[in-house]
Amino acid sequence: MLARLCVENFAIVDRVELTPAPGFNVLTGETGAGKSILIDAIMTVLGERADATNVRTGAEGLRATAEFLPPSRPDISAAVAGLLGTCEDNALVLDRVVTGAGRSVCRINGRPATVSMLRVLGDLLVDVHGQHEHQALLRPATHIDFLDAYAGESVLPMRRRFAEQCRELRGLDDRREALRRNERELRQREDLLRFQVHEITDADLSVDEERALLERRSRLANAEKLHEAAAIAHTALASDEDGAAAGIARALHSLREAARIDATLGEWVDALEGAAIAVEEATRSLAAYREAIEFDAGALDACEARLRRIVELKRKYGDTLEQVLAYLDRAAGELGEIEHADEALASLDAEIAQLTEAMGGLAGRLSDARREASQGLARDVLSHLEALSVEHAEFVVDITSADDDRGLVCNGARRAYTSTGIDHVQFLMSNNPGEPPRPLARIASGGEISRTMLALKSAVATAEQVPVVIFDEIDTGLGGRGAQVVGEYLLRLSARCQVICVTHSPLIAALAHAQHAIRKEESGGRTHVSVETLEQVARVAELERMLGGTGDGKASEHARELCERGRTLRELAAAGG
Repeated sequence: MLARLCVENFAIVDRVELTPAPGFNVLTGETGAGKSILIDAIMTVLGERADATNVRTGAEGLRATAEFLPPSRPDISAAVAGLLGTCEDNALVLDRVVTGAGRSVCRINGRPATVSMLRVLGDLLVDVHGQHEHQALLRPATHIDFLDAYAGESVLPMRRRFAEQCRELRGLDDRREALRRNERELRQREDLLRFQVHEITDADLSVDEERALLERRSRLANAEKLHEAAAIAHTALASDEDGAAAGIARALHSLREAARIDATLGEWVDALEGAAIAVEEATRSLAAYREAIEFDAGALDACEARLRRIVELKRKYGDTLEQVLAYLDRAAGELGEIEHADEALASLDAEIAQLTEAMGGLAGRLSDARREASQGLARDVLSHLEALSVEHAEFVVDITSADDDRGLVCNGARRAYTSTGIDHVQFLMSNNPGEPPRPLARIASGGEISRTMLALKSAVATAEQVPVVIFDEIDTGLGGRGAQVVGEYLLRLSARCQVICVTHSPLIAALAHAQHAIRKEESGGRTHVSVETLEQVARVAELERMLGGTGDGKASEHARELCERGRTLRELAAAGG
C-alpha cells in the first residue's frame, strides 16, 4: 500500500505530504485546488513521461517521492530483487527529480535507477484510472489491452514475444526491399566497384612498397654522388701507402714488438686487430656497394612512374597504402554481396518464411489464450456490474480475426495481424432484456460508461492483485443514486486493495475511511497548496461545502447524516456485511 506521498515544486504545489490510510481514501477540494496534480505526481514517480513545464516557477526542479509498505506479493519482491540485486524487508521508496531543463534523476531505496525501472515497479504497485480514461472504452482499439492485462502471465509474455518477432520481420523485409530496390542503381554500383577493385588489385600493392620506392628513387637520382663518395672512402681505406689499412698494419707491427717488453700494450694490440678486421670488412663492402650502384635512367623513370601510380591510388582511396588496401577489402566485400544478391535474396526469403511460420504458430496460441481469458473477464465484469447496480446487463468480449492473403497462416487460414497478434477485441454490452449486445458507444450512457470502466478496472486489479488502485473523478457522469452505488462499491473494493479516489461527490466522500482535503491559498503573492486529513468536525464541514451549503443549516445536517451513514456502512463492510 502507499504509505506516504511527498510532492515538491510541482505546478502550483510548493510542498505537500499525503499520508493515505489503509482502505478507501478520497481527495476532495475546490476545482483547481490541486487534487489531480497529486495524481500527476504519483504518475511521475511511477515512471510516466515527465514534463519540465510542471516545474514550479522559480524552482530548479520538481520532486515526487512515494513510499510503499514492504511488498507482500512474491512477484513484486522478485522485481525489486531483479532491479536492485536485493529485496530487503522494509519500505519501498521511489523517488524522482525532474529539472527545469527536463533532466530526470531517479532512485529506488536511495539507489540510482532509470525511468524504465520505476515504470516496471509502477505497473506492479499501482493501477491509475485517469480523469478521462473512461472514454477509452469507446475506442475498441484499447479493448485488447484490457483483456491482456486481465489475462496477465498467460498472455503477456506471448504478446511481448510476438511484438519482438514483428520488429524482426520488419527488419528482414527492409533488407529484402533494399536488395530489390532500383536494380539499375545496383548495376551501376557493381560496375564502379568492379573497376575500383580491378584498379587496386592490378597495381599489386604492398604496404611497405612506397617507402622502398622512395629510397630507391633517391639512390638512382644521386648515383654519381654515391659512387664518388664510395670510391673516395674505399681509396682512403685500401691505399697501399697512406690508406687506413696500411697505417693500422704498421701500427700493429710496431706494438706487437713493444708488447713483448710491456704487456700493458697488449690491449691496444687487440683493439687495433679489431680495427683492422673492421676496415677490411668496410673496404670489401664499399667496393661491392660502388659496383652495385645503378646508372640507369630508365630504372629511375620506372620508379617515378610507379610512385605516381601509388599517389593517384591514394588520392582516390585513402591517405596511406594501408587505407587503400582496406578500401579494396570493403569494395570487394560489397561487390561480392551485389554479385550474390540473388543468393542473399533467397536466404532472406527462407529466413522470412521460417519466421512467419513461427509467428503464425505463436499468434494462434496467443489467440487461444485470449479466448480462454475472455470468458473469465466477461464473468468478472458482469459480477462487478451487478454490484454496481447495472441491472439486466450482458457483457461480451468479442474476439474476431480478418482474412488476409498476405497474412500469417493460423489454423490453416491466412489472417491479418498487427504487433499484438491476429485478434481484434471489442467489448459488447446490452443493458436491456431482449436486446443483443452492441458496441459500448452505441448503448451506454455516461454514467454506465463510468461504471463499466470501474467494473473493468476492478476485474483487472483483482486478477493482477495490484496493491493500490487510483481513480481520478470516477463520479464523472454519475447522478445521486449512481454515485452512492459507486461509493459503496469502492468501499467493498478497498477490502482487497488500497483505493484512492479524487471526487466531487459528497456521497462517495462520506463512505471513505479517510478524507483528505486539498486547499489552495494565496500568500506573499504566491499560490500555495495544502493537504489536511480531516477529523470528524472538519469532515462534516467539507461535506457541507461539497453539498453546496448556503448557511441555512440544511446542508450541515445533511453532511452529518452522510458522515453517520458512511460510518455505519464502513462498520458493516468491516464485518463482512
